[in-house]
Formats: sequence, C-alpha cells, structure tokens
Amino acid sequence: MFKSLTLHLRRTTAVSVIAIAASALTANAQLLWRISGNGLEKPSYIFGTHHCAPVSTADSTTGFAEALQSVEQVYGEIEMAKMASPDIQQYMASVIMAPADSTLDKVLTPEQIAQVNEYLGKITGGMPLTTASFNSMRPAMLSNTISMLLMKQILPDFNPLQTLDGSIQQKALAMGKTVGGLETPEFQINVLFGSPISQQAEALIRNIESTDDPFESARRMTAAYLSGDLETLYGIIIDPDKGMTGQEADTLIYNRNEAWIEFLMGMLPTTTMMIVVGAGHLPGERGVINLLRKAGYEVTPA
Repeated sequence: MFKSLTLHLRRTTAVSVIAIAASALTANAQLLWRISGNGLEKPSYIFGTHHCAPVSTADSTTGFAEALQSVEQVYGEIEMAKMASPDIQQYMASVIMAPADSTLDKVLTPEQIAQVNEYLGKITGGMPLTTASFNSMRPAMLSNTISMLLMKQILPDFNPLQTLDGSIQQKALAMGKTVGGLETPEFQINVLFGSPISQQAEALIRNIESTDDPFESARRMTAAYLSGDLETLYGIIIDPDKGMTGQEADTLIYNRNEAWIEFLMGMLPTTTMMIVVGAGHLPGERGVINLLRKAGYEVTPA
C-alpha cells in the first residue's frame, strides 16, 4: 500500500508540474521556428518534439496548424510508417540482441545486476521486472525501456504506439503532403543500439547512479519541453553527470545534426518544409537552429 501511495503522489506532483508547464506553452514556447531569408520565397519551419510528449502538444502550439498547412513537405528524423514494416522489425530484433558472450549477466557484475534490479523496483512500484527479462539483449535496450517506464510515470497517458512525431506525419499525409525522413530507420536503430556493448553497460550504470530520485531528470526534462525551454532541456541532455558523455553527444546529436543540415541545404531552396525532430537537436552551438543560421538562413520563433 505504501508503495502505491508513493507512486500516486509522484504522479500527482508530476502532473501538476506538467499542467503548469503546458499552460505556458501557447504563450512562451519556442518549439516552432520559422526558416526564412537566404533567397527563400516562402518560409519553412522547424518543430521540436519530445518523443514521449502528448500528441496534443502540436495542436497546443500557437501557429503550428497554420505552419503545417502552408508547407509542401514534412520531414521527420525517420519516416515513422516504415518502422512497422516486417523487414525493419526483423532488422531491429537482430540489432538489439547481444552476442552470447556479451549478455547482461556477462557484462555487468552481480553487484551491478542487483543495483539495476533495485532501480527497476523503484520505477515500477515494485512490479516483478528484473534484468533477467533483458539478459539476452544489449544494455541500450534496457536503458531505453527504463526511459519509457519513467516517462509512463511522469506522463500517465503516454502511449509508445501513438507518438507526437508519428501523429504529425499522419496529419501531413491526410493533408496530401509529402512525408519523408532525414535518415533511414536502419541508421537510427544502429545509432541507438549499435554502439559497443561495454559503452552501453557503462551508460546504463551511470544513468541509474546519477540521482537518488530516478524521476528527477525525467520530470525536469518534460517540464522544460512542455514550457518550450530549449536551453534548460539541452542542459539536462548534455549534462555528463545526468545525461550523456561527449562521445555519446557526438553520436546521438551533433553528427546527426550536421548530416541533416547537409541534406536540408539541397531541399530548402526547392520546396517548403516542416522539419520535425527531437527538441534536443535544436539548441546549442552545434544545434540545428545555429547551423541553419551559419548557412545564411534566418531562424526565428514562429
């Protein structure tokens, strides 16, 4: 009973924080940005997403509907519909599995296994979920599952089968617009799960040791996103104590940003676009917004 009450209080507190953040969304958010200048006859747009945010976030953003209506094409990180194809599902299943000599019980010590199991108990309210369920998978799969479990507690209505990114692409298709991806599903799967298993194991342990309250970073990150505070969101993501190492930031954020900009340099002069990517890719010196500005475009809050 005590665990259930504690979990209820965490949910209530998180929802209150998010409600306050969401109430500021229409007035202060900087999730939607306009791309103009540099010879463009009509503007294109960038919209920053949070992959676990409510699908209603876009509709709550001032100017989003008009911006979506005005463009010819919508490009996400990937074309979401492709993720459901049997070939991609089979590919992902093959990538997330660990070699026989690198299962969790071989890359983590017994003490670390116990540490992870204790952490899983905290974030599930004591449900019987342990590393044994993930033993044959790469550590990144367990890390990804932990992130989903945390977000499910912070955002009880979160449905991993109904994402904000996917919802926007579905709306665009219904409007007769071209939908595409800045990278292939195979590439993104490898980025997320293809790094050396030793690095994945280190990241797993580092992340669960980063705070006494496993919900702290998830709450802060979600509230920052829903209030459109990209700088705070970015600071949490790149914090080496709570987020990722410099090498991980290069792989997961910066190298991809640069590849996207190279692709967009050929697209922006020829069409009007809405670029829909994770909000963590937008801010910072090596973020998409600044890289577009360096390329000669004006990027301003829409």
